[in-house]
Amino acid sequence: MITKYYINPTYLFVLSFLLLISIGTGFLLLPYASSGGTIAFSDAVFMSTSAVCITGLAVFDISKQLSLFGHYVILILIQLGGLGIMTFTGFFGYFLTGRSSFKNQIMFSELMSEKNMSNVLRSLIKIVLLTFFFELMGAILIYASTSPQQFSTNGEHVFFSVFHSISAFCNAGFSTLSAGLYDQSTRFNYPLQLIIAALFILGGMGFAIILNVQVFLKRWAVLLYNRVRHGKAIKYKAWVMTFNSKLIFYTTLILLVFGFVSYFFLEYNNTLAEHPTLYGKMVTAFFAGSTPRTAGFNTVDMTAMSFPAIMIVMLLMWIGASPGSTGGGIRTSTIAVATLNIINTGRNQQNINIYKREISDESVRKSFAIISLSLIWLGISIFLLSLTDGDKGLIALAFESFSAYSTVGLSIGITPSLSTAGKYILASTMFLGRVGTLTLLIALIKNIHPRPYQYPEEHVLF
Repeated sequence: MITKYYINPTYLFVLSFLLLISIGTGFLLLPYASSGGTIAFSDAVFMSTSAVCITGLAVFDISKQLSLFGHYVILILIQLGGLGIMTFTGFFGYFLTGRSSFKNQIMFSELMSEKNMSNVLRSLIKIVLLTFFFELMGAILIYASTSPQQFSTNGEHVFFSVFHSISAFCNAGFSTLSAGLYDQSTRFNYPLQLIIAALFILGGMGFAIILNVQVFLKRWAVLLYNRVRHGKAIKYKAWVMTFNSKLIFYTTLILLVFGFVSYFFLEYNNTLAEHPTLYGKMVTAFFAGSTPRTAGFNTVDMTAMSFPAIMIVMLLMWIGASPGSTGGGIRTSTIAVATLNIINTGRNQQNINIYKREISDESVRKSFAIISLSLIWLGISIFLLSLTDGDKGLIALAFESFSAYSTVGLSIGITPSLSTAGKYILASTMFLGRVGTLTLLIALIKNIHPRPYQYPEEHVLF
């Protein structure tokens, strides 16, 4: 027997977020966490949930309401929530002791969907180190792209850079500026926008694909070096890029292009009109078309968007980022599998084949379960908000619900004016969106043993 007690990692995953939210709430309620009076309990719960679930929705202006200590609390919650408290626990536990128990390796292998248990700790360490590396590079680039005149001290400049780098890579969307990146000092800073966009796109791609791309680039670097230095012929190796990496990469690329083109043409004479140059409009459109996929930063006036643009943003928010990333939503792989299944159904083909591989029936069933559960909870969230805050309007309530469930953080301005009950509803939506409705369902439902028999098959009429 490996251990006397076995704890389902799904339970630990869910409970770790609840624990972190509770601790964050306690710290935000401390008097020296705020600069404008003690924070209400409901506001502290909401802000802690938003930070841990890397959402970015705020019921008050953190630049005015929170002290420097409060900003550090938010920043730490974002970092821990972005990677997951269990990831940090496993990493630092191994770092300090130099070993990990077999039980923990089993738990992490299930949590990370890693088949080879010997690779679990190696992947865990790479994830944490890569995160710190990208955040450090992002902070340096942000520091270089912002003017020192914007800040009263160099320390404030450094903190601004670090805060926004971590917030961007973790897809949190929190900003220390009152108007976010729509602030006058950053609205036309296009290099800054591209740096932050690169960070949240990388963070939203997923650690699995980042690690796979690292292997791919390393291999080609070695091959090119041997070709140039030693004259060796380049030997191609099959499947350096895994099936999932290809599926996620191309789906992400399609969504980025779709978001950019849609926003550029729909908002050219609206929210993009204040940018005098075509380059400025294109960068802003690219940023605005990319950020709904769980990043949550805004460089345009969200309240001035046209209705078609709002619908596109809601669609992109619902899809979200990639699996194993710091982002939320139903995931790019889910929408890719569902779309391929719809196309195959239209062609009357039984199997889904792509990249010379067949997608399993289990993956198809899981994708539609995730989609169904997300729509069910979004419907419940919007309905409950219509009872508590019906005066805000259906579009505004739906937008906030989609933003909360997909842990995006974009808002069209109603979050601070929500009722106390409305705040708790949105906080619950953020939590479910972060841990996943299917994950929570698996955690709550007891394991059922498979039946040793099978019933006759029937076809359902549609």
